[in-house]
Amino acid sequence: MNWLKKRTESRAKRPTLSLPLAQAEGNVMLVVMIAVLVFLSGLVWLAGGAAQKMTGRWNHTLSNELTIEIPPNLEDSREGMTSDQRIQSVKEILAQYNAVTNVQTVEREALQKILNPWLGDISSFPDLPLPTLIEVSLHPDHGLKFDDLKEQIDRAVPGVQVIAHYAWAGEVQRLANTISVIAWGVMLFIGFVLLLVMIFAARARLAMFAPEVEVLHTLGATDGFVAGEFSSQAFRLSFWGALIGLLALLAVLGQTLSFVFPEIFSALKNMSGDLSVLQDWRMEMLGLFMLPIAIVILNTLAARMAVLSALRRLT
Repeated sequence: MNWLKKRTESRAKRPTLSLPLAQAEGNVMLVVMIAVLVFLSGLVWLAGGAAQKMTGRWNHTLSNELTIEIPPNLEDSREGMTSDQRIQSVKEILAQYNAVTNVQTVEREALQKILNPWLGDISSFPDLPLPTLIEVSLHPDHGLKFDDLKEQIDRAVPGVQVIAHYAWAGEVQRLANTISVIAWGVMLFIGFVLLLVMIFAARARLAMFAPEVEVLHTLGATDGFVAGEFSSQAFRLSFWGALIGLLALLAVLGQTLSFVFPEIFSALKNMSGDLSVLQDWRMEMLGLFMLPIAIVILNTLAARMAVLSALRRLT
């Protein structure tokens, strides 16, 4: 045991080869820059995920709903057909289709609330003619032939409009795809800028500590050892910058969760409730925590490769 103690003491007294990179100027600014870019990339990642979730719900709603509009004072070829009889006739036709899961007539008060932003308060005009709206919910795998339904309703009650919402589903999906492409483009641009910043910072520090590097080479240090010094410093700076950026993003997200993602906020607030919504966001949350790790690894490798490339050119 004595020989092990003596060997340990001799190693502790032996001078170590290292570069004073921790005292280099600009370290704090580099950490702040990394934190800001991590914050922005995480924000873009969550925004892209939110857009996909939102458009997915819209697509589900648009694909599985119909709206039937019966205009007011509709003149029918069959005399004496009242508005209630028209509604009943439409409902009887809808009952023949297995794809229809729910039929609901929109109340006049609800329709007034929809029209108030455009027409003002119309509740004081009880005699104002308003169309009758019938909301129809369809089975997710309905396979309904819309043209056949429209033709059958038109024969029974001429002048009734059948509006299929699925015609908008394609537009909504294209919007979601466009948002996703923009989000990925912004994230790739942020990553590219971050790598350039780290490469230029590593090369600038190599030029700053060129005399010290020459001394290390004279003492027998290899290019790999020198590159390891710079990559270790890049790892430390990237780690703290990524951690600060992630914590800042989580803090902002926690403050705005109830407004931006109310379903997640409700699930977290009541942990005994339905947490299935959190399962829907597991990929987004996993990516949010993997993003800083990827940035730290890429920055470390970029700094090492930049220093090794510069040292090879010098030798």
